[in-house]
Amino acid sequence: MYGRDYPFDELFPTSKFITTLASPSPAEDGSERLARKRPRLADSQSSSQSDLRIAPSTNAVHDEDYYFADGSCIIRVEDTLFHVHRSILSHDSSSFSTLFTLPQGHQKCEGSTDEDPIILTGDTFTPTLGRTILNAFFDAQKDVLKLLNIATTANKYAFKSLETWACDAVLECVSCKQFSFDESNLDRFVQLRTTIRLAQICQHRHLLKRSVGILERSLETSPTCLALALSLADEFVPPIPSLTGSAYFAALLRGPAFWDAPEMRVSESQRQCMLKGYYTLTREWAHLSAHPPESKHGASCGSSDREQCAAIWNLFWLGQVARKDMQELDLADVGGRLRMILKEIDKHNLIFGMTKECKIGIKKSLTERIKAFQTNLVDYFL
Repeated sequence: MYGRDYPFDELFPTSKFITTLASPSPAEDGSERLARKRPRLADSQSSSQSDLRIAPSTNAVHDEDYYFADGSCIIRVEDTLFHVHRSILSHDSSSFSTLFTLPQGHQKCEGSTDEDPIILTGDTFTPTLGRTILNAFFDAQKDVLKLLNIATTANKYAFKSLETWACDAVLECVSCKQFSFDESNLDRFVQLRTTIRLAQICQHRHLLKRSVGILERSLETSPTCLALALSLADEFVPPIPSLTGSAYFAALLRGPAFWDAPEMRVSESQRQCMLKGYYTLTREWAHLSAHPPESKHGASCGSSDREQCAAIWNLFWLGQVARKDMQELDLADVGGRLRMILKEIDKHNLIFGMTKECKIGIKKSLTERIKAFQTNLVDYFL
């Protein structure tokens, strides 16, 4: 009965499963095909078997939730039959839309009966996965694990709008206050890891920023989060800049004793990256300590006053660099040192003798330097 093959590796380039359609052999004529077909069951028999959800002559089971009476296409996955709507599965130029537009010629259209379904096979395509796709269309709720599963499946089978919808829904879930991250909550830990991977694969910028931000806020206090961040840092090529930079920097500040902990599993390549980061960051601070960020003079600061204004700023900077509490910070903590100086500017209303516009300009210059440092943090390590 299933004699015709289709080049589904070409039809489904983004998936690993192979789809086989049930159709008659070209060598069979109509009489032979009719002779091989089982006779229709009586209405009473059909009704009885429908109650048992057994598909006639196929030994396959009707799915309890997704075998619709008004469906237009029957799909078989292993021993499960789904009766669904072609129009829904054909959205977004997905793999199914290609399948449904295959030329049928004069032969009966596959997927019209339980005896002649469209058969999807392969070690990765299971009834559970089929229900996941259909669940998104009919029953999806605001459940993070369910939404993550839907988004992952939609990405795999090229349902773009469904993927975007699911990622947006995940973003809404992780943005609410109820989604608090607790190291002892293993479910949240798994969800966060899966969300970051999904956001990167789907290139959902807002979800990636939000989920990475949740993880970054826990790096200094949670070794488990730091271990996760380090593992994710080496997982993606190219890396996620903010996550990779923050993970390496947090591990660097904890020191070699932390790297040697068995639960951290720091690789040799990661050690080399952190050593490189320490060298480049300490050199950066050595240069900054002697050469403060350039001050931006205001319009009210005349040319005759700018030299004096710059001298006051340089004197203030050198005094801050030499402070005792500044020396307590790690030499590689360039961002921490810059933020400490910025706080002192606000605390002391900067320095006597500078115009208000110049003070604002210096704060702006220092703020921009801190932001640039954080943005380019990954470059110090890689």
